[in-house]
Amino acid sequence: LLGVQREEGEGELSLVHTDLDETAVRLTTERLGPLLNENHCVLRDDILDMKVGKEFDVIVDKGVVDCFVHSANDDALKLAFKNIHSALSPTGALVMITNDDIVTREGDFMRLGLMKEWDVARIKSTELVSVL
Repeated sequence: LLGVQREEGEGELSLVHTDLDETAVRLTTERLGPLLNENHCVLRDDILDMKVGKEFDVIVDKGVVDCFVHSANDDALKLAFKNIHSALSPTGALVMITNDDIVTREGDFMRLGLMKEWDVARIKSTELVSVL
């Protein structure tokens, strides 16, 4: 996950990269080395027991939630969403990057009561690549 927090009145962003895997944390830290500072860090954290202790304006998920959906562990998926929600500011947003069909994902979340309405930009992978 990547948490983004706008610093009050300073015009700066606080970025927190989290991963459960120590190797991923080490590699990300090595890769970002010179860019890391008090407002940009990499931490080991578990989405099922989040301890980041910050409130974010945006959380970007690339595949973490997908893992829970594909494991068919509804309780873990609900706990992951609860923890993400608690780490978001009142006006915060969760941005999910997935290779799965967005309509199917919407159905999964609605079925579990995780979302009442879905506000999503339905962009195909090919369209996204052409934008980048």
